[in-house]
This record gives sequence, C-alpha cells and structure tokens, in this order.
Amino acid sequence: MISDDTVDKALEWLSQNAQKAAKARAERIFLEGYTKHLVAKLARASEASSVSGKEQEAYASHEYLEHLEAVRITVEADEHLRWLQSTADAKLEAWRTYNANQRAQGKIG
Repeated sequence: MISDDTVDKALEWLSQNAQKAAKARAERIFLEGYTKHLVAKLARASEASSVSGKEQEAYASHEYLEHLEAVRITVEADEHLRWLQSTADAKLEAWRTYNANQRAQGKIG
C-alpha cells in the first residue's frame, strides 16, 4: 500500500522539480540540435579538400569531443529527472488504484 505521506512527498517532489526537469529537457534538446551546427561550423573551417574529409576532421576534432561530453552529461541529467518523475507518477497511480479498489469494496467512502 502507498501511504498518504508517500503521495504527499511525490506530489511535492513533482511540484518542486518541474522547473529543473524542464530546464534539463530544454538543455538536452538544444545540445542535440547544436550538434549539426557544430559539425557544419567545424567542417567549414577545415582545410581538407573534400566534403568527406572536412566532415571527418569535424568529427575528429577536440571541440566535437567536448560537445559530445556535454551532450552525455545533459542526457544523463534529463534521464535521471525523467525516471524520478516516472517513479513519482507510479506512486501516485498506485495510490489512486488502491483507493479506487477500496471504494469499490465499500471500505472507504
């Protein structure tokens, strides 16, 4: 059984972390979109003669590697918050189901 205290804590967590979760998601989406921009910028700056050579240099650059590390950190933060939200949502749903079952059995009213 999920206690009322657990439900209160889940609701409190959801309300207190909404902005943090939104920021993490926005950061993730931005960095994932920025990847194409960065590759294009690095390829344009390359002195390689072919398009594929420019692209290879872009993907092999230190700047691109740093970007990938930032993406990894951002995705991890976003996923962590998403799983915490999912856990809080599951607790609320379990509480709702338990209480609906209790009402159906006439135990609470």
